[in-house]
Amino acid sequence: MDYRLFRTLLFVTSVAFFLAFGSARAQSSADSSAISAAEQALFAAREAGADRWAPRALSDAQAAFDAALELQFKRKRSSAEHMAKRAERLAVLATVQARYTELKDAVDRKATENAGLRRQLLMGQGGSW
Repeated sequence: MDYRLFRTLLFVTSVAFFLAFGSARAQSSADSSAISAAEQALFAAREAGADRWAPRALSDAQAAFDAALELQFKRKRSSAEHMAKRAERLAVLATVQARYTELKDAVDRKATENAGLRRQLLMGQGGSW
């Protein structure tokens, strides 16, 4: 009789352990996916030139990402996921700001070049009349 009680207790303990481990693993993968998405967004921001065109937004995103990693290390999963999502949003913002600033700079250069060409054209026509 004691043997059956021991087997039942062992079975229940094993099931409880695997349920707890499985749920922690599922939570961990959710955290990992949020952190992975933030890491990819940071990479995209750097590829877009955010270090040159939007350094403040990129540094804010990197700081949020570092905080998410620290929270994950401290096993504060909910806070880590929220911080990782914040880091992802900030990295996307840095990407957009970098692209906007780069395109605005290109438009300004073209406008300056066109103004110079217009001046040359007008000066050339004004001098020959």
